[in-house]
Amino acid sequence: MMKKQLLSLFLIFVLLLSVCTVSYAVKPATLSLNSTGDNVKSLQKSLISLGYLKGKADGVFGSKTEEAVKKFQKANDLTVDGLAGADTQGAINAVLKKKNNASTSKQVTPKTTEKLPAVLKSILPEIATGGRDPVFGGDYSTLCNGSVGNRVKTVQTILIAMGYLGGSADGIYGTNTENAVRKYQEASGMSSTDGIAGPLTLANLYLYATSPESGLSQYK
Repeated sequence: MMKKQLLSLFLIFVLLLSVCTVSYAVKPATLSLNSTGDNVKSLQKSLISLGYLKGKADGVFGSKTEEAVKKFQKANDLTVDGLAGADTQGAINAVLKKKNNASTSKQVTPKTTEKLPAVLKSILPEIATGGRDPVFGGDYSTLCNGSVGNRVKTVQTILIAMGYLGGSADGIYGTNTENAVRKYQEASGMSSTDGIAGPLTLANLYLYATSPESGLSQYK
């Protein structure tokens, strides 16, 4: 009787082992110089979308891709080694998702003046019609973590002048710039303090940059 019970328990145990599956979290393979394949191509497409890499995604991890990875790592407070490991790939995906969400979320555009403070309305017709704009050149599209270029550099220059951002303006919208924008939004009493520089935040920065107290003569 005892043997039959033990045999039954053993068979149940074997059956459970055969039907149970164990899932493991598999980290993405580290991509580095001379790596090739679809994973590299996907990485390149993401870097191109974020503005860190120019050209076409060819699936070959060359020196330009390595340099783009380093720029992204520097902008997002990661170890700057040019290796696209799990942390870097995860950060790229997170920034890309945030950028996509920002571009699809509802933003106040320069042509919509109803919700803007009265002091901003005077400059919006000029901005909306692409008139003379010494600050952003009439382009008030949203900037966020992962954005790069001259408009980011302008935002950084203004934030540095206001004391919200340290260092130099490098044109890369990383974590430090995002935090500086958030601090500025909080200090300005804005309803949205997400660290994303949408049209309303940019319009306020425009006003400061063109004011006498800013000391930014290049925007006069």
